[in-house]
Amino acid sequence: MKINLIAFLIATIGLSPLYAQSEGKNIKIGLALSGGGARGIAHIGVLKAFEEYGIPIHYIAGTSMGAVVGSFYASGYDADSLETIFKTTDWFAIFSNKPERPLIPLSRRLNQIPAIFQLGFDFWKIELPEAALSDYRINRILIKYLSRAGFQAGRNFDHLPIPFRAVATDLKTGQRVILSRGNLSRAVRASISIPLLFPPVELDDLVLVDGGLADNIPVDVVKQMGPDLVIAVDVTSPPLERTMYQDIIGIANQLTDLLSSSRNMAYFQSPDILIKPDLHKHNFADYSKIDSLIAWGYEAAIKVVPQIKAHILHGMTNHKTTEQDKALSFDGRIIKTINIYGNRYLRQSIIRREFGLRIGEKFQLNEAIHGMDVVYATGFFKTCWLDFFPKDSSGIEIDLHVKEAIRRTIEIGLGYNDDDRAKGFLRFQNRNLFGWGERAQLNVYGSDAGAGLRIRVQGDRFWNIYLGYLVQFFLERNKPKFFQNHDYVNRAEFDHLGTKFLINVHMGRPGLFQGGFEIERVKIQERIGLNFAPQTDQLRKLKLALFWDSLDDLSFPTEGIKLAITYDWNLKKLGGIDNFWQLAFLFKAAFSFHKQHVLEPGLWVGLSDEILPVYEKFRLGGPYFMPGLHRDELWNNQVLAAYLAYHFHLKPRLRLSLLTSAGNSWQQRNAIRLNSLIIGAGASVEYLTPLGPIGISIGINKRGDHRVYFSVGF
Repeated sequence: MKINLIAFLIATIGLSPLYAQSEGKNIKIGLALSGGGARGIAHIGVLKAFEEYGIPIHYIAGTSMGAVVGSFYASGYDADSLETIFKTTDWFAIFSNKPERPLIPLSRRLNQIPAIFQLGFDFWKIELPEAALSDYRINRILIKYLSRAGFQAGRNFDHLPIPFRAVATDLKTGQRVILSRGNLSRAVRASISIPLLFPPVELDDLVLVDGGLADNIPVDVVKQMGPDLVIAVDVTSPPLERTMYQDIIGIANQLTDLLSSSRNMAYFQSPDILIKPDLHKHNFADYSKIDSLIAWGYEAAIKVVPQIKAHILHGMTNHKTTEQDKALSFDGRIIKTINIYGNRYLRQSIIRREFGLRIGEKFQLNEAIHGMDVVYATGFFKTCWLDFFPKDSSGIEIDLHVKEAIRRTIEIGLGYNDDDRAKGFLRFQNRNLFGWGERAQLNVYGSDAGAGLRIRVQGDRFWNIYLGYLVQFFLERNKPKFFQNHDYVNRAEFDHLGTKFLINVHMGRPGLFQGGFEIERVKIQERIGLNFAPQTDQLRKLKLALFWDSLDDLSFPTEGIKLAITYDWNLKKLGGIDNFWQLAFLFKAAFSFHKQHVLEPGLWVGLSDEILPVYEKFRLGGPYFMPGLHRDELWNNQVLAAYLAYHFHLKPRLRLSLLTSAGNSWQQRNAIRLNSLIIGAGASVEYLTPLGPIGISIGINKRGDHRVYFSVGF
């Protein structure tokens, strides 16, 4: 970083007389770090400047993001480590309530369309959410980086490498709460609980929210710790302009500012030295300019270095603990006790099973966090967190705290594409029907392509064995498009009424084997322009399927594999129409390189009897497997298609894609020829929104077909 050398020399020459007064005394320095959301990343730049010029810090107090940066530094992470942590954190994901996708049981991911809105209810009572954002991923990152130091300190923040205080606000009284002992990660989490955005934190008998409501620049708190010199870093957001509080985040921030201003004045005290970086109206919720924020903090600190140096004699001492010390005092202890707190309806045995750690095993923090991730991925909890206590000289007690999600919910999903137009669904769900994790759902959906109702009950596992079940009833009217020579003819109309029962055999988290049967009645309605005679068919199918899905994300995967092999066999002797079978193989993978670049190959093979009802035929078309054709334009008994896509991620939520493909469909298996594949190519741009991806793409093929596609959501 550039240093304003001239300003530095001038300031050094004009040292304050305080230098003479402090000569011969090694003074203690206290640091007060303010809140300010993403603006608080500038604190790292201030710490980098202090390290560079040998300025020691002996006490730290922080509010909100100041508590985050301050606690990390007090725990032994230097400024460079902090910079690495903040740069490698996925800030878009950290404010999301999505669990790690590969950890979700595969039976719950199959055909599950994410909702854009959810409302809880308890029979006739509406249950509103605590906050707009989930705190689970924030809990996770704080546990990961602060648990070791907090455990070593014996839950006393004075025993950290640098004594530390976190500031929160009592939601009941509005009074400032100074946190000096207990669970370090939980104390910091309380300090960043912005009302409306994040859930409050319950500690002992208090309900705590963001410390910025009461004391955003905790100078008074540092002074109580006994330093000789107090330095404050103020990254408080400037007053919001009217255009900046027109959404829920902006409104929450504006309310926080209005409610906290008078309370902050009551606690405010002036520091000996104030550092106020010029952050150029940087938005408190914008985590995209980490380098700039650190640089601005560094530049502001450099300007006051001479003033600080006038007070001190000795350089900075190393306050970091070694990785070996951390491991000896934390990891490697024997697990003596595992306690579960907070479950109301879900049986504790289910939680222990998913958590995975066992009494008598050696403790590893990463394994404990992974177990917590697995518990959260079940979908039964809105949040989880961990606490640790020593048990004798070599043991450890683990407390897993959970807060159950609302069991009964109403969920809404919306989408659009240029072929089916607007579409949506309404889903009523009970996510824990009998206390063993059974899910019951009633889905109602509709679009130009049809409408329907599905009722399903699903259990993932019986006791501790990897065996589950799915029972489903469905009533649907499918209205797919039919084309002739690329021209739209009409929509067919197939009415389905049936039920199916499947046994699920789980193969870890990513794998699933299914076997069962389906009983169905299908009515084919007469439609103008389509040569389908009205008739009613009875189907009696045996079903087998093998699934594997380790993709890290549904919309924008960067790694993993997705595989589906399904086999359906309709049997006439069981009451069905003609004997026929279908075998489908679908493969997709993602491989990332150089962070922003992803290769995605895909393959689809569909084989069947030549005697196949029209509503059972494979459908091929669309921007991936057959660019240039309408979605589902080709209907046939056999299909073969493959594509290779290249994705360039401009930003975490924005990507550009290029692809090439080859595919076709045939009536008979012996007609399949590689030289009859239709070669195509396409390009697209997609942006991830709360509705799902918004995408626009263009596709062409060697026959001269071309088409523009547009889609939103599922």
